[in-house]
Amino acid sequence: MKNREFNFRQAKEKSLKRRAMITDRLDFMVRMAEPGAVSEMELILNSISLIGPGSETAATVLSGTTYYLLKNPRVLQKLVEEVRTSFSSAEDITFTTASRLKYMLAVLDEVLRMYPVCSSLACL
Repeated sequence: MKNREFNFRQAKEKSLKRRAMITDRLDFMVRMAEPGAVSEMELILNSISLIGPGSETAATVLSGTTYYLLKNPRVLQKLVEEVRTSFSSAEDITFTTASRLKYMLAVLDEVLRMYPVCSSLACL
């Protein structure tokens, strides 16, 4: 019950924050976030359905990436080198700057190929 309440509060906070945000970004919430598109409760309940699977996807990709990097020290070393030579401080690392790391993106693409996020019939 505590997890359910936590998930509801988190979805409510994130969805209402997104609805209040003024942005030109086209994301999966763009239509639901439009004023009057759905009620506040519909927005929150739909957000619960979207946040959970998105979190699981990220967790799966991170688990697969960790596994394959530890099994391949040469790849891990090359990736570490790319990250450490591309940034002078942790503050320099943003979604935009990290998305320029070609080797890291290649590693993630390969992990998604070898360790697909959705490999069960339930995802079809």
